Amino acid sequence: MTAFVRSMACVALLAGCVKSPQTRYEFVSMVIADTSGSERETFVVERGLDDVLATLSRMSDACLARGSEYTAMSGGVIETVHTEMNPSIERIGADRAEMTVQFYNGDSSAPPGGFYVIAEDLTRDGTGTRVDYYYATYGFDDVVDAIRAWTRGEDAECPDIPGQ
Repeated sequence: MTAFVRSMACVALLAGCVKSPQTRYEFVSMVIADTSGSERETFVVERGLDDVLATLSRMSDACLARGSEYTAMSGGVIETVHTEMNPSIERIGADRAEMTVQFYNGDSSAPPGGFYVIAEDLTRDGTGTRVDYYYATYGFDDVVDAIRAWTRGEDAECPDIPGQ
């Protein structure tokens, strides 16, 4: 099964059988509740919060903030589908920030910006940064791995984005 098909299945699951989180808070709460199709992890990086945010901002602008279109046949109808990855970083205060990644695939049930697929809570921890990482596990593996590497200060190429 291709990464794109897995990601569409995950998005369909989020939109269909399970009520799709409409806010970042609902997405994080769903992951914490151990909902199937999502995971969380916590780690501390030996990098300052400002350095982590600068890297995440630079790399998400260069690698994630993009969209594409593809043509597919569905039920005998040819349709063009627009997909886009929407990353955002918000500074909450001097010691805290959040990174959020949403994926839009044309589904009208998606919240503004798209379905929530990744959230990082970043908190200053001495000279390092504590990371609480929440993510969907189907179809976004390359994106999850890249963001984790960028957060740690490791070199990672731009990930393959589902549908692009």
